[in-house]
Formats: sequence, C-alpha cells, structure tokens
Amino acid sequence: MSTQCRQNLLFIVGAVLLGLSAAGMQLAKSSGWLLVIKKPLPIQKPLKDFNRDCLSPFRFVVSQQLPPETEEELGTKEYINWALDSAGSAGSWSGRLILSATYYTGKQDQIPHVPEECLYQGGFATGDDHTIDMKLDKLGEIVSVRRLSFFRPREVGNKSYVYYIICVNNDFFTERNRARFRMSNRRDTHLFYSKVELSFENVTQTMLTEVDECARKLLDTVLTELVKSHWPPKGSERGLASDRL
Repeated sequence: MSTQCRQNLLFIVGAVLLGLSAAGMQLAKSSGWLLVIKKPLPIQKPLKDFNRDCLSPFRFVVSQQLPPETEEELGTKEYINWALDSAGSAGSWSGRLILSATYYTGKQDQIPHVPEECLYQGGFATGDDHTIDMKLDKLGEIVSVRRLSFFRPREVGNKSYVYYIICVNNDFFTERNRARFRMSNRRDTHLFYSKVELSFENVTQTMLTEVDECARKLLDTVLTELVKSHWPPKGSERGLASDRL
C-alpha cells in the first residue's frame, strides 16, 4: 500500500471514529446517561452566616475576605476563611487554626483546588499523606478525612497539617477523582459540592495525636451544622427540589 493510500485510510478511520464519538455523546446526553453540567442546587443559607456560637469551645478570631482576583481564581464567592482559637479544647494542645469551607454549584470545572496541589505550588514540600477515620458523634457517622502535612524547605521539624473532606451531594470523599466519579452519577439531575479544610501550623510529631482530636471535634461540629443549615437536603440532587429551582 502506498504512503498516500495509508494516509487516506487513516483519515477515513479518524473521521469515522470522530463521528461515532459525537453520535455516542449525543445519545448519552439525550438518554440521560450523561449530564455535562447538572442543574444547580442553591445553598440553603450562605456560609458567611454560619452559626459561630455552635463552634464553642473553639473561639472565632477573625474572618479573611479574599480580594476579587483571588475570589475569581477560587471560582466561588460562597466561602468562609476563619481563624479560630482552640482554647485548649483538645487536651493540652491549644493554638490558632484556620477553618475554610467553599461551596460550588452550576460549575463546569469540578474541584479545581485541592490542598496537595495549592500548597505545593505555594512553595511547600509535601510530607505525610494519610486517610483517617473519624467517629463524629454529633453527625452520627464515621467519616474518612484526608490528613496532609507540608513544610517549608529546611523546616522539617515544624509542619503544617491540613485536614480536608469533599462533600458531593451529601456524600463524603477524600480524593478528588472519586468525588468527580460521584458527580457523574446519571441518576442525579442536580449537583453541589463543598470542601471543608482545617489548617494547623507549627505542629510537631508529639502534638499530632492531640491535633487529630482537635480536628475531629471541630469537624464534627462544622459538618453537622453544614448538613443541618447550609447544604441542600439529601434527595434534592435527584430533582425532588426542582420545583424550587
């Protein structure tokens, strides 16, 4: 077979494959197997109106409002970024920590920001990466939480620890790809996702058990309040709340 014939054959095969792919995509969308962008699920109550009183014994210190360009990069204006004081609420450990939460809906980009990428790009070196199970009594569940450590070069002794969890339509995940897979559930017509993070600085290995407990207590309170007052109710992702949208 001549070179020209082979090129023509490859062109024809490529055109056929593209045509089949386009037809398959159209069929998947029309049949409901694929929803590229699901309908939005508005948050019940803005995150900025989160009930700070329920955080006790953790004490609210200050809220950081991001500049417009940073909000644009974040991809949502529905967020909180609060400094809290633990006030010794986790045994002998006490200190400042950062509570961050974001809420997304009606977005094409699915979970663009995760700590393991953002902190690495910010010049931090990565350390430990564990998934730990936390018994959250108020929430009434055992929830897996991602725990990552980061440190500045030449400052290995004092690490920053970040605990985070991703909620997709009221299901919890610790990995972005698994959360994205959940988003593709063909039975869901609506979608929201939310990410909750706790950040602790200057943590040594001897402090880690107490910091874990501090994170568990705070996550139990925060997730319970989000489920009760902020996130859409379970079932609304399948159109049960469509009359309100």
